[in-house]
Amino acid sequence: MGHEMGLMTPASPKHRLAWWQWAAFPVLAAVVALTYLWVGPATYFSSPGAARIIFFHVPVAMLLAYWYLVAGVCSLRYLLSREQRWDVKAAAAAEVGLVCTILATISGAVFARVQWNSWWNWDPKQVAIVIILMIYAAYFALRGAVEDLDLRARVSAVYALLAGVAVPVIIKVLPQLPGTGTLHPSGTLQSGGMSADYRVVFWLALVGFLWVTSWLYRLRARLGALEG
Repeated sequence: MGHEMGLMTPASPKHRLAWWQWAAFPVLAAVVALTYLWVGPATYFSSPGAARIIFFHVPVAMLLAYWYLVAGVCSLRYLLSREQRWDVKAAAAAEVGLVCTILATISGAVFARVQWNSWWNWDPKQVAIVIILMIYAAYFALRGAVEDLDLRARVSAVYALLAGVAVPVIIKVLPQLPGTGTLHPSGTLQSGGMSADYRVVFWLALVGFLWVTSWLYRLRARLGALEG
């Protein structure tokens, strides 16, 4: 009985948040505060105030590619080692990537409504992110359809590896195809594309979102390991 009570003790170190996990909250709080109290509107936008969405939309759009790459690398590690832990980590990374994809899709639609007066414009970047969303929805449907753990891990690993390679191609190549002009502003993230205040808050936001998604990844990987 005493052993059982020990497992449930709130003071157990395993149940405490590490300092780096707590630190993510003030970082994102600072991003929100700086976004509306320091950063000014971008005059070259038709709706200048809407430019502030860059601090929320672009980081998650960048991180979705990062987490799908992590899923692909973990899948490759599984195929080389056949250790189940790499399959768990691949699935966890893909889940975080899927969350980022959904957030990027929603925030992009909100921006499109404000900036271009339409939730959906068939912009190639909008189409690209929906294609990616469907690819990874199919990935999880595939995992759910296969009951045998080893077979599921093998099939999922091959799928995630190929999808991880396809994601940057879809993001970069599709908007560059002939006749697929994009409404998105170009060169925003390049040197000189943002003023100093925008650069500071943008990189702080990117670090903050990477911080939070890394936390989510660790939690999901631990849960996946417990689920077996």
